[in-house]
Amino acid sequence: MVFVWGAAFAVSDDNPTTGTLVITQAVYGKFPNGGQVDVTKKVAAMVTDGYLRVRASNDYFGDPAFPFIKKLRVNYTLDGKPASVTIDEEQTLILGTKPPVPSRNLFVTKAIYGKFPSGEQIDITRCLDDWVEGDRLDVEVSDTNFGKFKSNIARKQLRVEYLLNGVKKVKTLGEGQRLEIPEECLGK
Repeated sequence: MVFVWGAAFAVSDDNPTTGTLVITQAVYGKFPNGGQVDVTKKVAAMVTDGYLRVRASNDYFGDPAFPFIKKLRVNYTLDGKPASVTIDEEQTLILGTKPPVPSRNLFVTKAIYGKFPSGEQIDITRCLDDWVEGDRLDVEVSDTNFGKFKSNIARKQLRVEYLLNGVKKVKTLGEGQRLEIPEECLGK
């Protein structure tokens, strides 16, 4: 499976895979000509159980081509089949297969990040729901995880609505805080 978060398209392979994902090369920078940096080791280290989720961001890879918009190009093999994908800066790339969760009791139904009650906001519902692992969600509220805004917004917040064991709940957290669901499983 290949999925680009934040893009107007997604590409998926309907053939199930066994999940063997190998990163053969990863380059971040200005293409075709411009400042570039080899980030193969960094990206390869992010692969877990045949699954990769990486954001093309200066926060992760530095800024080899200031002030230009960069791209992340990843060459890889998935179950032995070579492939390549290129995404724009601030997009998130998901490769491989995520191990199936037997049953879920935690679902993110709506998640908005930005300036409240009015102002620039982005819907990150799908992003947060994808991060649910075994009925737990633990993520820092930050631009690094949710994306940067065109304007410099101070005091951003995350407002998340979710179902936990069939009960609807709502949380609002400020930038820099940690979203931990369920809290009772984390000793709080």
